[in-house]
Amino acid sequence: MKHPQLYFCALLLFLSTKCLSQINTFPYLENFDLNPGGWTSTSLSGSDFEHGSPTILGATGANSAPYCWGADLDSNYQMNSHSYLTSPKFYLSSLSEPYLTFFQYRFLSIYDGMYVEYSTNDTNWNLLGSYNSVHAYNWYNVNTSNITGGPVFYGLSSWNYSGFDLSSLGVNDSIRIRFAFKSRPTLNGFTPGVFIDDVSIFEKSQIPIDVSITAITSPSTYPNTTTNYPISVIIQNNSNLYIDTVISLYSIDGVSSTSQALAVGLFPNQTDTFTIGNTTFLPGNQTLCGSIYLQNDIDTTNNQFCMNIIAPTFHTLPYYEEFEFGNGSWFQTSDTLTFWEYGTPNFGLTNAAHSGVNCWDINLNTGYSYFANSILYTPLFDLTGIPLSKISFWLNYNSEKYFDGTRIEYTNDDGITCNFLAI
Repeated sequence: MKHPQLYFCALLLFLSTKCLSQINTFPYLENFDLNPGGWTSTSLSGSDFEHGSPTILGATGANSAPYCWGADLDSNYQMNSHSYLTSPKFYLSSLSEPYLTFFQYRFLSIYDGMYVEYSTNDTNWNLLGSYNSVHAYNWYNVNTSNITGGPVFYGLSSWNYSGFDLSSLGVNDSIRIRFAFKSRPTLNGFTPGVFIDDVSIFEKSQIPIDVSITAITSPSTYPNTTTNYPISVIIQNNSNLYIDTVISLYSIDGVSSTSQALAVGLFPNQTDTFTIGNTTFLPGNQTLCGSIYLQNDIDTTNNQFCMNIIAPTFHTLPYYEEFEFGNGSWFQTSDTLTFWEYGTPNFGLTNAAHSGVNCWDINLNTGYSYFANSILYTPLFDLTGIPLSKISFWLNYNSEKYFDGTRIEYTNDDGITCNFLAI
């Protein structure tokens, strides 16, 4: 009667072990700190994956201390290693978009590498993802490796995050994941190896996503009124997911363009420049804003970037302006408390216009301040077909000799570059 009892206990132990290796409750997070987490190691040759705390020189401990899996924990990995770290079986039917993440630390020769595989039947194993897969983040850093001929993780890295969209596989039932490590058949490695920690599977929608506009690159601050300008912006993906499309639009003084779907194709932490529309500008001062929208964006405060646009009026020659009936569509900018002002001067030696009562003057009623940096802009002049042209004006000034002064510059690229007007 003892044998059936022993057999029955053995059967219970077997069933308990199998239950531990099946996961159907999500989100799943395994940090391996209490136990191996139902993950198993198999070595065909050489160094094996081990569970514990890395002690080999060159490793930096677990990502979440104290334990992780590593090949090898306490010594440099061996030549001709071929080892697997295999997950429990995950039943994904309760997830709409299952997403796999893990942290990895690598210290590998360029001749060696790690890759990830998956199986739905525990018999046939397939490579998970491809080099720079659009369904992944931080996925394989070489496309054709020396050790497998295919994509792998290799080289040196700190602990870093990788993720893969398992819904892209079309698997809606069971799946098992394994990390495979291979080293060259000759010459032992002189580095610690590869380490895995903090594996998760959860709904993709739970991953924070964030995109931002960081600048407007076109037009310049001073566009002319005759050109149809592209509205170009820099968009950055601040997420750990690939972003393929956003909704974009622009506005001028609060009047918005029609929104449109914009294909951006941005990998995590990638930045690129995109055109979100085209427009011409009316003369004068106006506010141009570029905006983007993405569903579930966790930070909408960075979805818009605005800039001040000053579009000069356009004049042909001859041109004459005495400023008696308005400011002549001239405009100024300043980054100090000193401004070019239009009106009647009334301070010190600069206390009158040359003709009439009005002109442009630095601070009509007060002196200029320290560190003044103020610019007065003319309208835009068309010199087409005019080989010789001349500018003349009257100037009255009273500034500190050798330290302060006024100079004239010109631009022919909408203010992007300005050049001294000199002989």
